[in-house]
Amino acid sequence: SFKTLFWAIFGLSEVKSVVINYNHKFIENIGYVLYGVYNVTMVIVLLNMLIAMINSSFQEIEDDA
Repeated sequence: SFKTLFWAIFGLSEVKSVVINYNHKFIENIGYVLYGVYNVTMVIVLLNMLIAMINSSFQEIEDDA
């Protein structure tokens, strides 16, 4: 659910929360892969935002100097 994905951004979700209780191994594996891809994508996006903020602060300091 979206709630699980939201809290996964902050590392507050467990893999157990995405376990499918049916015997559909293919769908279960696809779910794990998508969950992993989502987490990796969120880390990249958050790191990119951090770098942009640091770059902006550095640019302001450089302009004032």
